Order: sequence, then structure tokens, then C-alpha cells
Amino acid sequence: MKKLIFIILLLLILNTGHASAQQAGQVVINSADWRDVYSAVAYANYKDIPYYFAISEPHARVIPKYLDKNLEVQLFESESVPYLVNYKNILEQAGSIVVDETRSASGRELNLKLASELDINNFIIVDDQYGYNAISAAPYAAKSGSWVLFADRDNIDEVNDFLNSRNVENVLIYGHVDKAVKDELNGFNPEIIDEGNRFENNIVIVSKFMELSPTDSVILSNGEFIEGAIMEGNSPVIFIGVNTVPAQVIEFVKSSNIKGGTLIGNELVGSGQDLKEATGISVIVKFGQGRQVTGEMSLVEDLDKFYLPRYELSLDAISAQYNEATKQLEIIYRNDANIGEFFKSSVGIMAIDERVGTVGDDDAPYIESGSDSGRAYDIDLTAYARTSNLSVIVTSEFGEAPGSLNLLLTKVLDITLISVEDDSKISVSNVNYDKRTQRLELAVENTGNIPCYASPSITILIEGDEEVVRLGNSIPLEAGEKQTVSTRVELTNADLADNPDVPVHVDYGERSELLVKNLDEVLPLNVTGGISTGLLLAILALLLIIAAAVVWSKRKPDAGAKTDAKPVICSNCGESIPVDAQFCPKCGSVVEKE
Repeated sequence: MKKLIFIILLLLILNTGHASAQQAGQVVINSADWRDVYSAVAYANYKDIPYYFAISEPHARVIPKYLDKNLEVQLFESESVPYLVNYKNILEQAGSIVVDETRSASGRELNLKLASELDINNFIIVDDQYGYNAISAAPYAAKSGSWVLFADRDNIDEVNDFLNSRNVENVLIYGHVDKAVKDELNGFNPEIIDEGNRFENNIVIVSKFMELSPTDSVILSNGEFIEGAIMEGNSPVIFIGVNTVPAQVIEFVKSSNIKGGTLIGNELVGSGQDLKEATGISVIVKFGQGRQVTGEMSLVEDLDKFYLPRYELSLDAISAQYNEATKQLEIIYRNDANIGEFFKSSVGIMAIDERVGTVGDDDAPYIESGSDSGRAYDIDLTAYARTSNLSVIVTSEFGEAPGSLNLLLTKVLDITLISVEDDSKISVSNVNYDKRTQRLELAVENTGNIPCYASPSITILIEGDEEVVRLGNSIPLEAGEKQTVSTRVELTNADLADNPDVPVHVDYGERSELLVKNLDEVLPLNVTGGISTGLLLAILALLLIIAAAVVWSKRKPDAGAKTDAKPVICSNCGESIPVDAQFCPKCGSVVEKE
């Protein structure tokens, strides 16, 4: 095995962008908000001036030592989360001249403000909830003269107003964004890159970079931090996993003209080695930088990497048991993370030191956050179960999506023996979408004689893309019990028209952590919550009644209306009598009409 080539890239300035010979100034960023750092670095690169960003409070204190005192400073700092307060005074006391101080109320606000100050008409839209998308888009944005805008349903009106004020040439929506963002920006005829996971999306935008500026060298990263080389746009960044490389990334590199990659940081050395062995490209590891202070070179220091917020994924294999009744190997997995994740395992069965079988997953099952979930693999171990000490070697790739299995679990477990039959039975019916509450509902019934658990899901087309909507995890059902489970999903009339029938899948079983049975059916999707035909007819009937009453009231004489008829006096007794009377009500005489 060839060793990776380790090269210490000594940088003579701290985290500089591509600086020109005639430097007009320098940018300093004092903020713990990654969006402030990202936008200000992109701004400095566009202006072609050096920049310095703090990554911690101690780091913020040493930055003044590295600044060129002959260059004026443009300071960007967060109002709410600066690393140091009164940073302008700190810089000035160290001999720098701060000519402009921009305080950021929020990362999104600064992002729009800086965009408005630049002569840019090409824009890339990302949701800042997924910071890795901004990292993936950064080299292409720099190379294509585009600005990355942060947008979601909360600020899309502001972003749309800004775009309407510019002479927009191109809009690219990158990665997953809220439906409201797509709807609002539809008038700009945007290009959309959303292949379902960060690695597939990354491959597409790297391909776009290559079309714009062909190159045989790339940057390798996991997309979880900001670093100077990533932001400057000289090379595209290819995502690799923390301790494994997704298969689609390997295939892309193999099929490309890429000859070399620069790996940022030494945390990904294992993955870099895997990519090198699988593709044959050379890999250089950039893990250090030098500082120049008062004309002298200091010791090599770590790279300045600003880490983005991220979810920590976690997967463990906690038990292995062989079920003699069903001839299945059962592995129980545990997800202690705060989000659900997908995994795909290969399980080697060992009898002492001999491998006697291998089983695994063809697909990538989902495991809810904070839960245990088992997989049952068909294999006959009868010949070894009672005579050998059996164990398993579990190797699981896992991640946030089926196409993003970039983390690796390896664990050895002893196998215990059990004998359990599963006699659970269920049925499903009545898939319904309530337009008023935006809830998707399904009736699940335990048709067996014993309690069981069920995890139902419905596959539905949303904006033309298949999405799996999960309605619950290990829902308990007593014998004979029928439950309607639901979850909120926003579906348009077009979505409903695309889904006359929907596939329903249910994993179920007697044990909550091991749902060994499954049910698949296609059911019609009923839609409720609009105005029904009966209600519509009733409303129309009520309106007709009201209209008739109004017409009748206009035709009926007004009792209080004045009349031109003269009053009638009885010629016999002098009594005043009604105009239309024929006889006097007092004396009974015949009324003589004039």
C-alpha cells in the first residue's frame, strides 16, 4: 500500500484569499455565526483582498499580530455572538487602522447587505440549515461570479425583493429548500440541483465547475467547515465521508479526468487513503500553515477552519441473537442521535476463528432518533448453534440519507440463542388527506390475537419527487385494536392529482425493537376537508331562500308608508273609517265612495 504524500503547506499570510499586488485593504471577521464568516470571506475574495476570521476567543486575541499595519481594516462583527467585544479598540490599540465597522444583526441580514454592495447578477440559493450546501457551492460561486444567498420560508420575501431590484441573469437553487422558496423564485426560471443527498448534489455542481473551468485537481473535504482554499474557487471541492467514501463519489472520480486531490485537514486521512486506493489519484494532505510576524517565520500551526453547526450522528450494534425457531440472525441497532438516520450493514458470522457465513442489507433501512431497531437475516446456523461459540463482526455504513452513508461502525458481538415465533397480524385501510389540517392519515388494525407493534409509512409524490412519509415508530396495538395514525404534510392540489393511489408499507411484529414482518399494499388516497357536494347544495338552497325573502319583502306594501288617499268619514255617524272599508265599523252604514 502506497503511503499518502503529506505536504505541509506553509502559508505566509493568515487565511488569505487570492490577493492582488495592489492591496487596498483587509477584512477582519469577529463572529461566531458561520454565515457572517462565509459571507464576509466571499466578499473579501470578490474584492480581491486578504481576510482574517476568528475561530475562538484566544484566536481572536492573536489575529492583530498578523495584520499588515499598512493596510486599512474593514471589520465585520456580530452584534450578538462576537468572540471579543470592543474588537475595534483591540485592533486599533495593536496599531491597525479600522476605517469601516459593519455590525451584523444576523447572518442572513449581512448576507443580503453584502450582496447589495457588489455588482453581481448571478445568484445561488441555499437553505442555511444545511451549511454543507453552502460549502459545496462556494468554489462554483467564486468561479462563476455568483453570490450565495441564504433563503427559507421565513426570509424568502426579502430575498425575492432583493432579486427583483437587480438585473438577474441566472438563479440556481442548490440542495433542499422550502417549497415556499421554489414557488417565490419560480419567476426567475431557476436551475435546480436537488438529487436527494449532499454527495449527489456535490457531484452535479463539481461537474458544472469542470464545464466552466476544466481542471485535474480538486479539494477533498466533508463540507463541515470553512477554510481559505475551499472559498477561493481555484478548484472544486469534492465531498468524502469522515471515515468512508460513498460509492458514487468513487465512481465519479474514476470516470473523470481528476488526477490529484488536496485533502483539507488530517481528520479525513483515512477516507483520503480509501479514495486514493480506489481511484489511483494522488492525495496531498494540507494540515498546517506558517505565520509571518515581524519578518520572521513562526512555527507551523494548524489550519484555520471555521466549523459549521452540525448534527452528530450515532449508530451502535447492541446485541446479536440467533433465532432457532425462524432460522434468522437478529441484530439490534441503537440510534442515540437527535435525528433519524439510515444504515447498511454487512455481518460476518464467526465460529471461533472461522467465518461460516455473511449476511447483510440490500437497501438502507431507517432508524428513528433515540430508538432501537432490529434487522433479521435469513441464515441456517443449526450446525454451529449448539456446538460452537458464535460471534458476529458488524460493519455498518450510516448517514443522514440512503445516498449519504459516510460514517462507519465496526463492532464484534457474541451471539446468544433464542427460539421465538412471531404470530402478529395487521391490516391497513383508509388513506386520507385532510386539506384543512394538512394531515395524512392511515388506519392500522391488529387483526391477530396478540399485542403487536407497527411502524407504517406512505410513499407519496411531492412536486414530482418520491418521498417516504413516516407515520410513527413501533406503535403499540392491542389485539383487535384499530388506530388511525397521522402526520402533517403540505400537499398542493397538483400533488393530490399525482397521487390517486399510494404505496403503504408497514414493518410490524411482536417485539417493539424487532419488527420482523412487513406488509405492502397500494391504497386509494381519499381527500377531505374541502367543501363537499352536500354542503355546497345546502349553501345554495340557503342562498335561494334568502334571495326569495328579499324579493317578497320588496313586493309587500309597507304598513308605515304614506298614501295619497283621502280619509273616509261615515255620513251617518261621522266616524273615521278605513279607506278600503265597505261598512262603518260603528254604525254599520254602507260607506259611500266618492
